[in-house]
Amino acid sequence: MTAINDLFPLEALSCRLSIRIAIPFCKRFLHADSSWGGGGSCEKESCFSDHSHDVDKIDAVLSGPITPLGRREFLKAWLAASAPLVMAACGQTHAEAGGRQPATPACEDDDDPTPASIEGPFYTPRSPERASLLEPGIGGTRIVLAGQVLSRVCKPIPRALLDFWHAGDRGDYDNVGFRWRGHQYADAGGRYRLETIVPGEYGFRTRHYHVKVQAPDSRILTTQLYFPGEPRNRRDFLFRPELLMSVRDAEGAKRATFDFILNVP
Repeated sequence: MTAINDLFPLEALSCRLSIRIAIPFCKRFLHADSSWGGGGSCEKESCFSDHSHDVDKIDAVLSGPITPLGRREFLKAWLAASAPLVMAACGQTHAEAGGRQPATPACEDDDDPTPASIEGPFYTPRSPERASLLEPGIGGTRIVLAGQVLSRVCKPIPRALLDFWHAGDRGDYDNVGFRWRGHQYADAGGRYRLETIVPGEYGFRTRHYHVKVQAPDSRILTTQLYFPGEPRNRRDFLFRPELLMSVRDAEGAKRATFDFILNVP
């Protein structure tokens, strides 16, 4: 069988270097900059030792046998695999943020905007406009996600665009059609409502929804939403407790809420 090393030697080498150089560089930066992390006493340093085994996983993937794939597919896989490792090395680790975190706090004046997250490799543009992603033959636990799109001063944003996509209950994405994909517009009160299913886990990723949110004539916020109490929250490098939904069991379907706060006045 062919290995990624053989097909794309330059990309494979670059992938290794991007992780092996970034980690020690960021570690030295932590020691050098006393304004970020307390000049070497920072708890962020633990992320380097915690994730060193993941660099070996990248080596195994690059050296191991693969089925034929194109350069574009490889680059997508590279970005999906390397981005969280570099983010874990240079940024905040959320491994400790597993379960007991406040979910979807009430909006207050001058609240911080909803944090952004990576788009990931499975976004498909021009999804159909629809508020329900349920289709015949779809399995999984049904859920209704609802909330508002608000400004920094908690003003509702009418006609805000929300574009959702996520994996199926087995952790698979539909990269051919538009299953588990759709966009909608918030109503006059900035409210949205989405009917779909609880997504599955895959790889190192915990359960999550992807979403792009945009106020009219404003920049796009790309982010992800998470479920509270999921064991993989502790191991997912991209997890952020600020992006936890409030989720409860209800008759017929779970109910989840999340309010998006955009960086607009």
